[in-house]
Amino acid sequence: MGKGSKQMRELAKKAPPQIEPGQTENIISNRYYLGLAGIFIVGVFLRLFELARRPLWLDEASTNYLVTQPDLAAVFTAASADHHAPLHFMTIWFVKIFGSSEFLLRLPSAIAGAFTVIVIFFIAKELYNEEAGIISAAFLAFSPFHILYSQEARMYGMVVLFVALAIWMFFRAARTGSLWDWLFFGASCALAFSTHFYSAFVIVALILGYFILRSDEFRIKRTQDGENTIPVSLPHDLKNFLAGLAFAGVLVLPVMGSFFGQSGYFVSRSFNWGLSMWSIPSETFLDFSYYIEFIAILFVCLMLVGFVMIWMQKKQQAVAVAVILFVPMGISLYLSQIIPFNVRYHLYLIVLFLALVAIPLAYLSRKINSRHGALLIIGAILALSIIPLLSYYSAPLQEDWRTFSNNLRETTQPGDNIAPLPWYIYLPLSYYYDNSSDGTFYKNFALDESGFLSLENTTGSVYYVVTWDITAADPTGYSVQYLNEHTAKMPGGVSGILLLKKSHNCFSL
Repeated sequence: MGKGSKQMRELAKKAPPQIEPGQTENIISNRYYLGLAGIFIVGVFLRLFELARRPLWLDEASTNYLVTQPDLAAVFTAASADHHAPLHFMTIWFVKIFGSSEFLLRLPSAIAGAFTVIVIFFIAKELYNEEAGIISAAFLAFSPFHILYSQEARMYGMVVLFVALAIWMFFRAARTGSLWDWLFFGASCALAFSTHFYSAFVIVALILGYFILRSDEFRIKRTQDGENTIPVSLPHDLKNFLAGLAFAGVLVLPVMGSFFGQSGYFVSRSFNWGLSMWSIPSETFLDFSYYIEFIAILFVCLMLVGFVMIWMQKKQQAVAVAVILFVPMGISLYLSQIIPFNVRYHLYLIVLFLALVAIPLAYLSRKINSRHGALLIIGAILALSIIPLLSYYSAPLQEDWRTFSNNLRETTQPGDNIAPLPWYIYLPLSYYYDNSSDGTFYKNFALDESGFLSLENTTGSVYYVVTWDITAADPTGYSVQYLNEHTAKMPGGVSGILLLKKSHNCFSL
């Protein structure tokens, strides 16, 4: 008896520890968080890789120009004068303390893009489960479209992060009702709005979403005459929700003047570029789906299935998700008739779109294998993304101001004149081309007959640097006609940038 008891004690020492029921969920969660950490590291790498390969284009050079101010107040004023929300530019101002290379100017966007990979995990987790979270994180980490704007010195990467935070905190606060969660939601909305004013439309959709989620908590009692009604109960967290909105309102007060200024600027002008209204949905889903048409069709189908799966669990939440996704897109359709529209303006919708796409795949992953199903799905996403990513990182450079500036240096002589057309392309040109060290002179003039005639008697040769923006800056067509009749095309041009010299030969724009 003693010998048997001793053997049992020895076996007990070698046996694995018992797992309590509550520990199982912790182990599963830890596995997903470790997976998220791995995907985040890959996302960081993809956004920092070749970050400085592409030369700055016009809008990025505009960012560099706006942040060459002596202090933050001046940056705020300059951004407002240029009809932009200031937060991104104020962030870049701090970065410029360390330099103004392409890498440093784009670094805040890259960091914001990488952290969005983490936030989308929590959005999908709130909507469905952790499998959906890890799959949506992989989708975003490998998305060439999201990487593109995470590698650009503009506000788009940063506003996607803040909108993603707002969406996550919206669904979290709707679940918990916590005052702190609603305040965090309000702060995220304020940060998004202060980064890019176009986020106002998703903020409006989120506010509508709250009343949809809480529609069952409004109780109405009719009086005896049956005509007047008074509410007898309100949502349990309405005060906390309103506190979050009030907090956001206070935070955005300093930028409201800029917002109305930008709105007036776009409404009062006419534009001859931008996506047509009915092409916006297809272009949006195509860009969000790795630029592949059949993948876009598949993703849209998965998105619709995701809606249905949420509907089966929580009908109000499904309606709220639809409102948050499609109200901003509907507003974009309308505004495209007034302002020039590009998909990047509502890039922030990608987080909700990919979260919905991930939901049916999360269900499928559990059917395949409860332990390794998500890993298999992520492997398929990686395989799907290889060709789009290779295409992105190896794509020919468009408007290569770096190469063009080197060519211009070799072509010009001291005393020559450089005329950027339109004038604002001086911004990317001057970033790479130092006319003072080259001994040349920049010329700025009106795009009309008197403007071009003002260069007739200048000493030195006149070189025109021309991009397609000339057609937007001069819709009358006079500039193109003049250049056709009085200039010759020089060999120093690159894709998207023409170098012309005053002559009697002609060319075609």
